[in-house]
Amino acid sequence: MERIGFIGLGKLGLPCALALSCKLGSEVVGFDLDNRIAGYIRSKSVPYLEEEIDPYLHSGNVKYVQSVKEVVSVSSTIFFAIQTPHEPQFEGNVPVPNDTADFNYEFLRNAVKEVCEEIKKQGKSGILLVVISTVLPGTMRREILPIINELCPETEFCYNPFFIAMGTTIPDFINPEFILVGSDEQNSISRLATIYSKVNSAPLVSMQIESAELTKVAYNTFIGFKIVFANTIAEIVSKTGGDSDEVTDALAKASSRLMSGRYLRAGMADGGGCHPRDQIAMSHLSNELNLSVNTFDWLARARDSQTKRQAEFIERIADEKRLPVVLLGRAYKKNVNLTVGSPADLLSSFLGKFGVEHIFYDPHVYPNQSLPETPALFFISCNHDVFKNLQLPKKSICIDPWGDAISDCNGVEILRPGRTV
Repeated sequence: MERIGFIGLGKLGLPCALALSCKLGSEVVGFDLDNRIAGYIRSKSVPYLEEEIDPYLHSGNVKYVQSVKEVVSVSSTIFFAIQTPHEPQFEGNVPVPNDTADFNYEFLRNAVKEVCEEIKKQGKSGILLVVISTVLPGTMRREILPIINELCPETEFCYNPFFIAMGTTIPDFINPEFILVGSDEQNSISRLATIYSKVNSAPLVSMQIESAELTKVAYNTFIGFKIVFANTIAEIVSKTGGDSDEVTDALAKASSRLMSGRYLRAGMADGGGCHPRDQIAMSHLSNELNLSVNTFDWLARARDSQTKRQAEFIERIADEKRLPVVLLGRAYKKNVNLTVGSPADLLSSFLGKFGVEHIFYDPHVYPNQSLPETPALFFISCNHDVFKNLQLPKKSICIDPWGDAISDCNGVEILRPGRTV
């Protein structure tokens, strides 16, 4: 039986390590530079909202160790859940800069090098190294495989990115649409397939490493395409008449030739720690490859333009009605407290540029915060479930870009852009 090790136990690594431990019925050993992780495991509590994590914290068997050496000494398969960050201006919280950039692979390179040096020192062979980090195509062969081939050539390798979203990491990991694996060796793929066969029954799709790298970022950026498209429909009907939900609901029925209905709903821009930054990175790659058209640059900037339009709408209504502005929700998606890549922050950035003073109200991000008690212009910038029956002060105006994020409130005018009034 494979002994599983994890390098990186952050918001991605720890939930997945817990899920693997429970499904495999065995201990998972992990190391992270942040030694607070040991306290999270010991207290069976994490400081971030993550769906379904509590039972896994209580029944999982993840052992935090103090060094990479300890992980290598007991593991036959090691997963690297290491960040490949962008600079803050590339995370999607502010408008896209004119110059884009690739991800930062320094942390991943350093982690792989440290593990490989330890494998060499311990004289071990046959360990399967599995990188799950998001990268651009060509990265493994350029940045990672040379380290492995130089230090521990007897080691096996797979690129195995996860299709998860922070806040729903565990259910996304346990119930994926498919499992993606890129490798040069069939034996490595088979070993990984054996592990996943005990986790779920999802199909395993194996391919070349470069294809797998591209599949991951293509998946993420395609979601952004769908969201931009739905928001474009809402903008059209706001000028021509009609209802964007009628249009997108009809299109969603074409599940064979067009699409599924997921993400096809006008609201706020795409968000999170993956999609906006992946669009920017793919824009960089398009320039590097001198493609005939940089579709991803358009996509990233369409996200900015649509959010800017919402900021202009808020500015106009607030000026006409002379109301203070309150953004309801700062998280990147509903029912979580994470703000990385938040479209609400992007909206706030544009409002700041326009000189529109505003505050956030988000009970998940700021649990001790009170809702303003005087009339205001409220804009639902994240469709948390707790907003559905929120009672706003009378004589307020509420803009609901989602169409169904809030119920009618007595004495409150609710505007649903792009929908039939």
